[in-house]
Amino acid sequence: MLRAFDRTTGFQIWSYEVLNDGANNFHGEFIVFEKSVLFATDGTNDGWIYRLELKTGIPIWKVYAERGVPAGLLLDGSRLYGVALGDGFELAMCLDVISGKTIWTASMPFATDSPVTMGRFPVLTASTLVCAAADSSLHAFDRETGAEVWTLDLDSPPQTGIVTIGKALCFGTEAGRLLQVNPATRDILEETQMVGGIHGPYLLDDDHRLLVFSEWMGDGSELHSLGTRFEPQWSVASPDTSSWTTARVYPWFDGFVAGTDSGEFWVVDRGSGSLEPLYRTEGIARSFSWFDGVAYFGTIDGTLVAVEAIE
Repeated sequence: MLRAFDRTTGFQIWSYEVLNDGANNFHGEFIVFEKSVLFATDGTNDGWIYRLELKTGIPIWKVYAERGVPAGLLLDGSRLYGVALGDGFELAMCLDVISGKTIWTASMPFATDSPVTMGRFPVLTASTLVCAAADSSLHAFDRETGAEVWTLDLDSPPQTGIVTIGKALCFGTEAGRLLQVNPATRDILEETQMVGGIHGPYLLDDDHRLLVFSEWMGDGSELHSLGTRFEPQWSVASPDTSSWTTARVYPWFDGFVAGTDSGEFWVVDRGSGSLEPLYRTEGIARSFSWFDGVAYFGTIDGTLVAVEAIE
């Protein structure tokens, strides 16, 4: 169920039950657009892309998205992009954000035994939508027409989303390789081998730093800070016997925030990676946000806590 709360009082303003549409999960971030909220669901049966009124939660439109969009949406002007999971295929989608009308779709192969990775989000370049497909390939589609521009075969399925470093595409694979690829030539510009599965990467634009989880939500979980040519800066293990579990790393004053399965949220020092406790919740840490002096902590079980933000 999606719920909207007054951020000052915590009073529930409205709710929307996605179970009634056959969905049960949210894995992407929400997008606020012209007094509405955009998001996607996925689940065991049906998935949908929604635009709801921000004030009331009433649907403006909803679009069927096969088994759902497990890695979030991208908004650019009046166009909304996402990648839906089907039976034996993945479907890149482009919608008109005002009406919900489908502008184009493009299909990619998906083996039934391929892992479903919620962090495998696409990226927009100047002229293309680039998608990391579970069939061990990257696909670039013309962002206006959906025509396939190029395909790059890899030796392992992509496991992460894609970020851009200059004009290069950066992503990680199931085999633990972190790569930078030139989209014009498809040449590999930089690569490094990580230990364990990769979650991320996240590019912090203020200082061009890559933050990458290894063994995310597993034993030996670590957070790594890398330069844009993959030069190591620091690594920090999740404290004690916990695992890093927040969906991403979040900017926080002069550092970052990440959380663990013990419910602890930590401030990570930008320069050294040293940790300072920020807040402890009951449950597995999943999300964090802060606005106007208030910090919001979310857990996998749906608990939301608001506290006064103190640096």
